[in-house]
Formats: sequence, structure tokens, C-alpha cells
Amino acid sequence: MMLETVDILVDIDKDDIKIHIGGGVWTDLASMFESLFKKTIADTIRDEVKSVLSTTIPQMANASIIANDGFANIVPFWWWDWESPEAAKITNETFQFSTKGLMFDNRTGEVDPGVVPPQMPAKVAENPAKLQGYISTYAIQSFATTTSSVFSESIWFNSSLVDDKGLFPTNTSTVEELLPGISKYYGPDAPVNVKISILSIQNISVSGDDQKMGAKFTAQLEFWVVVKDKGPEQAAAITLKDTDFDFTALIQNMTLGM
Repeated sequence: MMLETVDILVDIDKDDIKIHIGGGVWTDLASMFESLFKKTIADTIRDEVKSVLSTTIPQMANASIIANDGFANIVPFWWWDWESPEAAKITNETFQFSTKGLMFDNRTGEVDPGVVPPQMPAKVAENPAKLQGYISTYAIQSFATTTSSVFSESIWFNSSLVDDKGLFPTNTSTVEELLPGISKYYGPDAPVNVKISILSIQNISVSGDDQKMGAKFTAQLEFWVVVKDKGPEQAAAITLKDTDFDFTALIQNMTLGM
């Protein structure tokens, strides 16, 4: 992929340029040549803009593309191997372009997500939206697989951050239904910290008929009871393996509904 400009047209109307001249006799003399000044300024600006668009920007962009060899570093360890399979399409009404690529953790190398890349549109005429963007399940699976690798840190829900009278209080009494006997062993209302680790997200799917997205995920939940005069102690760990989930997300009038 290389950036090349074609037919650069820059139109600057000299009448759009305003010149303020101050200083007695010089003002009267200079005013006689104001039109000439404007034309010279307009020509100079036009030539410089054409030079930047036709030479400077392509040179800088292509030097960057060559140096990176089609790779982009998003955050540490997270890379995107990409290319643009065809030139951007520009008409009187639209500007559209497409890219394809694979996200990967550079510590483990590129791993094919196992999803056949579909043919993707750049613009759907029946869609009234002025700004359109489409992402394939291949890209989503690549994103999901690498994020669980690059961002491997777990999420903690500590009891000290949750109101005991709130919607999701975490203590031995409230998790008793999930872990029978925990309140009897550790005592009622003992604080419980919950650690959530997303281990993998696979088999991402989308359905146009009901506008749903789904996947299988594997996650681990750890329950740590804060024992008085002792500190946190792991009471239980639950692994949800290849668990199916799906959801519908609709955006209407700039409002997201799920």
C-alpha cells in the first residue's frame, strides 16, 4: 500500500483575502497595488498547498508505512497487521475506503481467529446514515482474542466499595445462595471480595435477522472472604467454561438500547 495523489486542484479566490495597510503616504500608494498583492498572495498560498498535498504529505505517509511495514502498535504488546486492498473511492458525494488486518499480541505472535473474513461493504445505499462504518466478525474475533491476552488483569469488586444496602452487596449472607454454607462457616455478613477473570472470548457471531451478537466466553470467579484479624482468604472459585451469551444493541436517534 502506498499513498499517491492525483489531480490536486486548489482554488483560492483573491477577493477572499483581506489586507490591512497602515501608514500615511504608503497607504495611498500601496492601495493602488492591493489587487496585485492579493493575486501574489493567493498564487503563493495555492502553490504551497499543492506542494504539501502532492509531495510533502505523501512522502511523510509513505515513509511511515514503509518504516512500519504495515504494522501499527496500538498499546504495548498489542499490534495490528493491516493493509488496504484497494484505493480509496472518491466521488462528488462520497469518500470511502476499506482496510483489512489482524490484531495480535506480539509476545505470542499472530493467531488466525478461525473466522472466514466476509465481503464487507463500504457503503449501503439503502442506509440513510451519512457516516457509515462496518466491522466484520473476523475483526471482532481478532479484537476479542487479543484483548483477553494483552489486558489479562483481573477485575476486583471489593466489599469495601459496595453499599451493603445497595443492589449488589458482597458479603457472606448475600452470596449464600450461590455458595451454600459460606455464611455458616465464616459467619453472617462477613465481607466478600470478588475477583473476575475473563480467560477467553470465542465463536463471536452476528445475526442480521434479529440484530443480535453472541459469543462463547470462559471466565473465572473467585470469592475471597475478609476474615477478621486475618485478612482475605479464598473461599471458592467458579469457572464458567464456554458459556453462551448474546445481546441486542440498537442505536436509534443517537440513543443506545440493549
